[in-house]
Amino acid sequence: MLKSNPEDVTCGFIKLKKELVPGKPLVRHAAYHWLADIGHPRVTQHALYASFGHSAIRDNDHARELLTRAAGLRAKVTRLDFCIDYCAPFAFREYYELSKSTKRNAPTILESPTGKTVYRGKRSSARMLRIYDKRGEILAKGGQDIGFELTRLELEVKRGMVERYRTLFMSGALHTILGDIQALYDLKGFCDTHQSSKPFDVPDKDSNPMAFVRRYKRIIRLAYQQDKREFIMLIKGGKK
Repeated sequence: MLKSNPEDVTCGFIKLKKELVPGKPLVRHAAYHWLADIGHPRVTQHALYASFGHSAIRDNDHARELLTRAAGLRAKVTRLDFCIDYCAPFAFREYYELSKSTKRNAPTILESPTGKTVYRGKRSSARMLRIYDKRGEILAKGGQDIGFELTRLELEVKRGMVERYRTLFMSGALHTILGDIQALYDLKGFCDTHQSSKPFDVPDKDSNPMAFVRRYKRIIRLAYQQDKREFIMLIKGGKK
């Protein structure tokens, strides 16, 4: 089984979105000049979009610089990937068989010319884990054989989970990220248990902010139906 330490975790992908001010010329947006200097932002009528992958992120300190700059320009982080590389093969089929009975974060295994990949969670989820054969991917894309086994683990974070993991990464709490991965994806022995924490969990349904409002409107409606007189007295601040 894979074994990790906090210093093994790297930020491998950052995706940003910056809303544009209606009527303001593009050249007057500081975010546009910054992104144009370091990359090739996608421009639409209402927003700028930019992505930074492994080839653009030198190390974790550089990733933190990018995130700090983005925060200063009020650009929203819409996706973060955290990666760990292992110079060893991975028992894909064994891991899949052991975890396929899991109801949440159910695994999917894919075999392709790039090698085997195990996915935990759905593309639409706020978190998804990928474990894949990085050596096979390099070969399939026409790259030179690196000469040794290489397995990559990637945690993809989106939507309501981004701010939590951005904060953990910026504060250096990489052990908590490892603890979440271990607890959520059945990776026993993945990291030291004393460094792990109970994973912060938000159901995917609650990624829609209106879900909160609908839930409590329903609670209020049921309370009113249960005892109208008491409900009205409580609203008025009185007692039954």
